[in-house]
Amino acid sequence: ERWQDLDRNVAFDVVLTYEERVFDSVLQELQGRDTDGFQAVHVINLETRDNHDEAVVSAGHSCELCKELSELADLEGDVLSTAEAFEARTRREILYSLVYL
Repeated sequence: ERWQDLDRNVAFDVVLTYEERVFDSVLQELQGRDTDGFQAVHVINLETRDNHDEAVVSAGHSCELCKELSELADLEGDVLSTAEAFEARTRREILYSLVYL
């Protein structure tokens, strides 16, 4: 889904991006928001080249990572170790940032 088309009132825990440029834009937009509380938003980038083969691999990795994250009892406490294990297992470098809204 296109980030700029999302309703700013929609709450989410995890945002996945597939280009570092988009990752940076999402972080900038989130950090510029007025905050009412301290809701954690985990922003993760899985760099993906813009071609069919890479998109297929990235889709599988995205599903795998989302499944692992959804099974965590403590998302905020365990997301970093899960991301590091995913990175080591898939040999796919990820970018990660935590933003509080």
